[in-house]
Amino acid sequence: MKYLARVKQVLMPGTHAWARRVSNGKVQYDGMPNPDYVFIECGSEQNPSCQMHRYKDDGTFCGDTWHEDIAQAKQRAKDEYGIADGDWSIQKDA
Repeated sequence: MKYLARVKQVLMPGTHAWARRVSNGKVQYDGMPNPDYVFIECGSEQNPSCQMHRYKDDGTFCGDTWHEDIAQAKQRAKDEYGIADGDWSIQKDA
């Protein structure tokens, strides 16, 4: 099952970044774009962990995070983007 919601407001800008190696083995972090929507995809009852994916409307990837369960993922979405429980639509697996 997938949960989909529009970002209401970016409350924690700069939270997600790309890491890449540059000269002398150093790591450089480049900020990811702010998303327009997020979706959460969860496993089964035996494995309730979830991935939250972030995207722009044009399909540009804006980051993802792993969560122990749907409650933790939804809380993260609320903290980062102001998404309330009633803002989610459910998409059943095909």
